[in-house]
Parts: sequence; structure tokens; C-alpha cells
Amino acid sequence: MIDRLKALLTGRPSEASDPVRRERMVKAAGVTYAHVVCTPETWQKLVEFCTPGGTWSLSQELGLSELRGCAPVSREDGLVRVRLTGRQLAEVLFWTGGNKGPLADDALATRIYDEAGRSVDQIDLEVRDGARLDDIVIDARLGSP
Repeated sequence: MIDRLKALLTGRPSEASDPVRRERMVKAAGVTYAHVVCTPETWQKLVEFCTPGGTWSLSQELGLSELRGCAPVSREDGLVRVRLTGRQLAEVLFWTGGNKGPLADDALATRIYDEAGRSVDQIDLEVRDGARLDDIVIDARLGSP
């Protein structure tokens, strides 16, 4: 009860005890930048996920999302590509890794968390000057027959 009240007052869910989630956030925070590729609607929803209080909140009205400074660049295929800093990527993992909203929102948050996590899991903190992260693509398409 206290945790739920704290989350409502601060606009942030209580910290997760999941060590995998925490490790992913630490790895993500050290990234120089990463790109997310998705539909414009998915990007808008991701910005809402990362806004304390959600869509219909004072935070949203004031533009307090961690992703507010990101400018999506349209691609020819109708998707957008957005550059995130490591801090912003860690926020994406934080806000999507345990979303408990409507089923469709929860499904989208899970998909984003899984794709971002898959990319971040490739990071080896012991290696200096490692390879660039692959784009985090939120787009399910049917493969060739």
C-alpha cells in the first residue's frame, strides 16, 4: 500500500528487485547513443510511457518526459528512427519493464522492453571501444515464404 501511494505521488513505480532489469539499465546508461525504429504511433506511446503520470497528466502537459528532446526522423517505409542517449535508453527500460496498464499498452511496453533488452544484453562492460549497438526495431513483419 505504501509503495503504491509513493508511486502515485512521485509518478514513478517502485524500484524493481529484478537483477536482470537492473543490469540492463546500468548497461544502457553507459551507452553513448542508440536508435529506436518504430511507427510514429509507437514512438508517441513510448513518450507517454516515459512520462511520470502518463498521458493525461500535468507532466505530459509540461513536456516532462525523458524523451521530450528526441526528434523522430521519418523514413521512406513509414517508420521513424529516433536517437536516444544512454540515460534515455535506461528510462525506456525502466518505464516499460513492468508496465501494468491496459492490455494493449502492457503488450506494447513488453515488446519495447524485450527488444531494447535484447540489444542492451549484447553489451560487455569489460570491453572498451566495442561495436555499435544495433538499431532497436519495434516492427513485426512476416518473413519470406
